[in-house]
Amino acid sequence: MALRNPIGIRYLSGPRLKRAVVAGAYRVIGSSDILDRINVFPVADSDTGKNMSATMWAVLQRLRSCRAMHVGEVAGTVAEAALRGARGNSGVIMAQFFQGLAEGLAEERRVEIRSLARALGQAAARARQALAAPKEGTILSAISAFATRAEELAERFGDFVPVLREGLSAAREAVRKSRDILPALREAGVVDAGALGFLRFLEGIVHYITTGEVDEVGRVGPSPVGPKAEVKFDPASILFRYCTECTL
Repeated sequence: MALRNPIGIRYLSGPRLKRAVVAGAYRVIGSSDILDRINVFPVADSDTGKNMSATMWAVLQRLRSCRAMHVGEVAGTVAEAALRGARGNSGVIMAQFFQGLAEGLAEERRVEIRSLARALGQAAARARQALAAPKEGTILSAISAFATRAEELAERFGDFVPVLREGLSAAREAVRKSRDILPALREAGVVDAGALGFLRFLEGIVHYITTGEVDEVGRVGPSPVGPKAEVKFDPASILFRYCTECTL
Protein backbone atom coordinates (compact mmCIF):
# COMPACT_ATOMS: atom_id res chain seq x y z
CA MET A 1 0.00 0.00 0.00
CA ALA A 2 1.42 3.39 -1.00
CA LEU A 3 2.23 5.99 1.61
CA ARG A 4 0.03 9.05 1.08
CA ASN A 5 2.06 11.40 3.25
CA PRO A 6 5.85 11.60 3.47
CA ILE A 7 7.30 10.15 6.64
CA GLY A 8 10.74 10.63 8.07
CA ILE A 9 13.46 8.41 6.67
CA ARG A 10 16.46 8.23 9.00
CA TYR A 11 18.50 5.60 7.19
CA LEU A 12 18.79 3.66 3.96
CA SER A 13 19.18 -0.10 3.95
CA GLY A 14 20.24 -2.11 0.93
CA PRO A 15 16.64 -2.90 -0.11
CA ARG A 16 15.60 0.74 0.27
CA LEU A 17 18.49 1.92 -1.88
CA LYS A 18 17.60 -0.70 -4.48
CA ARG A 19 13.99 0.46 -4.68
CA ALA A 20 15.07 4.11 -4.90
CA VAL A 21 17.41 3.40 -7.82
CA VAL A 22 14.74 1.33 -9.55
CA ALA A 23 12.27 4.21 -9.20
CA GLY A 24 14.76 6.65 -10.69
CA ALA A 25 15.68 4.31 -13.52
CA TYR A 26 12.06 3.86 -14.58
CA ARG A 27 11.56 7.63 -14.63
CA VAL A 28 14.54 8.03 -16.99
CA ILE A 29 13.29 5.28 -19.29
CA GLY A 30 9.86 6.90 -19.39
CA SER A 31 11.50 10.17 -20.49
CA SER A 32 13.50 8.65 -23.35
CA ASP A 33 11.58 10.29 -26.21
CA ILE A 34 11.70 13.80 -24.81
CA LEU A 35 15.42 13.49 -24.05
CA ASP A 36 16.06 12.45 -27.65
CA ARG A 37 14.01 15.39 -28.94
CA ILE A 38 16.13 18.00 -27.17
CA ASN A 39 19.53 16.36 -27.69
CA VAL A 40 21.69 19.22 -28.98
CA PHE A 41 24.97 19.12 -27.07
CA PRO A 42 27.68 17.94 -27.58
CA VAL A 43 26.37 16.40 -30.81
CA ALA A 44 22.84 16.76 -32.16
CA ASP A 45 22.30 13.06 -32.83
CA SER A 46 19.00 12.52 -30.95
CA ASP A 47 20.20 9.60 -28.85
CA THR A 48 20.60 10.87 -25.28
CA GLY A 49 17.29 9.32 -24.26
CA LYS A 50 18.16 5.99 -25.85
CA ASN A 51 21.62 6.00 -24.28
CA MET A 52 20.49 6.87 -20.77
CA SER A 53 17.59 4.41 -20.99
CA ALA A 54 19.90 1.61 -22.13
CA THR A 55 22.24 2.35 -19.24
CA MET A 56 19.38 2.37 -16.74
CA TRP A 57 17.87 -0.76 -18.24
CA ALA A 58 21.15 -2.57 -17.63
CA VAL A 59 20.96 -1.48 -13.99
CA LEU A 60 17.36 -2.67 -13.68
CA GLN A 61 18.16 -6.06 -15.14
CA ARG A 62 21.02 -6.58 -12.71
CA LEU A 63 19.01 -5.41 -9.70
CA ARG A 64 16.28 -7.96 -10.42
CA SER A 65 18.51 -10.66 -8.98
CA CYS A 66 20.16 -8.53 -6.27
CA ARG A 67 19.19 -9.68 -2.78
CA ALA A 68 21.90 -7.78 -0.90
CA MET A 69 20.96 -6.26 2.44
CA HIS A 70 24.01 -4.00 2.73
CA VAL A 71 23.94 -0.54 1.14
CA GLY A 72 27.53 -0.95 -0.03
CA GLU A 73 26.75 -4.17 -1.87
CA VAL A 74 23.73 -2.68 -3.63
CA ALA A 75 25.68 0.43 -4.63
CA GLY A 76 28.48 -1.75 -5.98
CA THR A 77 26.01 -3.81 -8.00
CA VAL A 78 24.49 -0.65 -9.50
CA ALA A 79 27.92 0.75 -10.38
CA GLU A 80 29.08 -2.44 -12.10
CA ALA A 81 25.85 -2.80 -14.08
CA ALA A 82 25.94 0.85 -15.17
CA LEU A 83 29.56 0.58 -16.27
CA ARG A 84 28.93 -2.56 -18.30
CA GLY A 85 25.74 -1.17 -19.82
CA ALA A 86 26.80 2.46 -20.33
CA ARG A 87 25.93 4.01 -23.68
CA GLY A 88 27.00 7.42 -24.95
CA ASN A 89 28.44 10.35 -23.01
CA SER A 90 25.49 10.64 -20.63
CA GLY A 91 25.48 6.92 -19.87
CA VAL A 92 29.21 6.88 -19.16
CA ILE A 93 28.91 9.92 -16.88
CA MET A 94 26.06 8.26 -14.98
CA ALA A 95 28.19 5.13 -14.64
CA GLN A 96 31.02 7.19 -13.15
CA PHE A 97 28.58 8.89 -10.79
CA PHE A 98 27.43 5.47 -9.57
CA GLN A 99 31.05 4.33 -9.26
CA GLY A 100 31.90 7.27 -7.01
CA LEU A 101 28.78 6.63 -4.96
CA ALA A 102 29.70 2.96 -4.57
CA GLU A 103 33.20 3.86 -3.42
CA GLY A 104 31.78 6.24 -0.83
CA LEU A 105 29.32 3.64 0.48
CA ALA A 106 31.52 0.55 0.15
CA GLU A 107 31.78 -0.19 3.87
CA GLU A 108 28.23 0.78 4.80
CA ARG A 109 25.65 -1.76 5.96
CA ARG A 110 23.04 0.97 6.23
CA VAL A 111 23.57 4.69 5.79
CA GLU A 112 22.35 7.90 7.39
CA ILE A 113 21.94 11.14 5.47
CA ARG A 114 25.33 12.64 6.40
CA SER A 115 27.22 9.63 5.10
CA LEU A 116 25.12 9.55 1.95
CA ALA A 117 25.75 13.26 1.35
CA ARG A 118 29.50 12.72 1.61
CA ALA A 119 29.24 9.85 -0.86
CA LEU A 120 27.23 12.06 -3.24
CA GLY A 121 30.03 14.62 -3.14
CA GLN A 122 32.48 11.87 -4.02
CA ALA A 123 30.19 10.70 -6.83
CA ALA A 124 29.95 14.22 -8.29
CA ALA A 125 33.74 14.55 -8.24
CA ARG A 126 34.18 11.14 -9.88
CA ALA A 127 31.77 12.05 -12.70
CA ARG A 128 33.61 15.31 -13.38
CA GLN A 129 37.03 13.67 -13.30
CA ALA A 130 35.91 11.22 -15.98
CA LEU A 131 35.99 13.97 -18.63
CA ALA A 132 39.12 15.57 -20.04
CA ALA A 133 37.29 18.86 -20.63
CA PRO A 134 34.22 19.06 -18.36
CA LYS A 135 31.71 21.78 -19.25
CA GLU A 136 29.15 23.62 -17.19
CA GLY A 137 25.54 23.63 -18.33
CA THR A 138 25.56 19.86 -18.75
CA ILE A 139 24.67 16.82 -16.67
CA LEU A 140 27.76 17.60 -14.57
CA SER A 141 26.19 20.86 -13.38
CA ALA A 142 22.98 19.08 -12.35
CA ILE A 143 24.93 16.41 -10.48
CA SER A 144 27.10 18.99 -8.70
CA ALA A 145 24.11 21.15 -7.73
CA PHE A 146 22.31 18.16 -6.24
CA ALA A 147 25.36 16.87 -4.34
CA THR A 148 26.36 20.30 -3.04
CA ARG A 149 22.88 21.07 -1.72
CA ALA A 150 22.63 17.65 -0.10
CA GLU A 151 25.97 18.15 1.66
CA GLU A 152 24.88 21.58 2.91
CA LEU A 153 21.59 20.36 4.37
CA ALA A 154 22.79 17.04 5.74
CA GLU A 155 24.43 18.90 8.61
CA ARG A 156 21.06 20.37 9.61
CA PHE A 157 18.65 17.49 9.00
CA GLY A 158 18.73 13.85 9.98
CA ASP A 159 15.88 13.07 7.60
CA PHE A 160 16.40 12.07 3.97
CA VAL A 161 13.14 13.61 2.73
CA PRO A 162 13.87 17.36 3.09
CA VAL A 163 17.48 16.92 2.00
CA LEU A 164 16.64 15.05 -1.19
CA ARG A 165 13.73 17.36 -1.97
CA GLU A 166 15.97 20.43 -1.70
CA GLY A 167 18.68 18.67 -3.68
CA LEU A 168 16.12 18.00 -6.39
CA SER A 169 15.18 21.70 -6.46
CA ALA A 170 18.84 22.66 -6.83
CA ALA A 171 19.28 20.21 -9.71
CA ARG A 172 16.12 21.52 -11.38
CA GLU A 173 17.50 25.07 -11.25
CA ALA A 174 20.80 23.87 -12.76
CA VAL A 175 18.86 22.28 -15.61
CA ARG A 176 16.90 25.49 -16.19
CA LYS A 177 20.11 27.51 -16.33
CA SER A 178 21.77 25.18 -18.84
CA ARG A 179 20.18 26.93 -21.81
CA ASP A 180 21.75 30.21 -20.66
CA ILE A 181 25.22 28.70 -20.37
CA LEU A 182 25.71 26.76 -23.61
CA PRO A 183 25.22 28.70 -26.87
CA ALA A 184 23.95 25.61 -28.73
CA LEU A 185 21.16 25.16 -26.18
CA ARG A 186 20.28 28.83 -26.17
CA GLU A 187 20.01 28.87 -29.97
CA ALA A 188 17.79 25.77 -29.98
CA GLY A 189 15.69 26.98 -27.04
CA VAL A 190 16.11 23.80 -25.00
CA VAL A 191 17.80 22.62 -21.83
CA ASP A 192 20.60 20.07 -21.78
CA ALA A 193 19.29 16.56 -22.41
CA GLY A 194 21.76 14.78 -20.14
CA ALA A 195 21.07 17.20 -17.30
CA LEU A 196 17.32 16.68 -17.71
CA GLY A 197 17.87 12.92 -17.71
CA PHE A 198 19.65 13.13 -14.36
CA LEU A 199 16.85 15.35 -13.06
CA ARG A 200 14.29 12.71 -14.09
CA PHE A 201 16.32 10.12 -12.19
CA LEU A 202 16.14 12.26 -9.06
CA GLU A 203 12.41 12.89 -9.56
CA GLY A 204 11.78 9.16 -9.57
CA ILE A 205 13.70 8.75 -6.33
CA VAL A 206 11.95 11.63 -4.56
CA HIS A 207 8.56 10.38 -5.78
CA TYR A 208 9.37 7.02 -4.23
CA ILE A 209 10.54 8.35 -0.87
CA THR A 210 7.50 10.63 -0.51
CA THR A 211 4.79 8.22 -1.71
CA GLY A 212 6.24 4.74 -1.38
CA GLU A 213 5.46 4.15 -5.07
CA VAL A 214 7.78 2.93 -7.80
CA ASP A 215 6.31 4.30 -11.02
CA GLU A 216 7.16 1.62 -13.58
CA VAL A 217 5.64 3.51 -16.50
CA GLY A 218 7.98 6.42 -15.89
CA ARG A 219 5.35 9.10 -15.43
CA VAL A 220 6.84 12.55 -16.01
CA GLY A 221 5.65 15.93 -14.90
CA PRO A 222 5.68 19.30 -16.68
CA SER A 223 8.91 19.83 -18.55
CA PRO A 224 10.84 23.03 -19.23
CA VAL A 225 12.23 21.73 -22.49
CA GLY A 226 9.94 23.53 -24.94
CA PRO A 227 9.25 22.31 -28.48
CA LYS A 228 11.39 19.94 -30.48
CA ALA A 229 14.80 21.50 -30.98
CA GLU A 230 15.50 22.90 -34.43
CA VAL A 231 19.17 22.21 -34.89
CA LYS A 232 21.45 23.49 -37.61
CA PHE A 233 23.67 20.49 -38.12
CA ASP A 234 27.21 21.32 -39.20
CA PRO A 235 29.29 18.21 -40.03
CA ALA A 236 32.42 20.35 -40.11
CA SER A 237 32.15 20.88 -36.35
CA ILE A 238 32.53 17.16 -35.60
CA LEU A 239 36.15 16.10 -35.15
CA PHE A 240 35.45 12.44 -34.45
CA ARG A 241 32.65 10.58 -36.19
CA TYR A 242 32.01 7.63 -33.90
CA CYS A 243 31.40 7.25 -30.17
CA THR A 244 32.95 4.05 -28.80
CA GLU A 245 32.99 2.55 -25.31
CA CYS A 246 35.36 -0.22 -24.25
CA THR A 247 35.46 -2.31 -21.09
CA LEU A 248 38.89 -3.54 -20.01
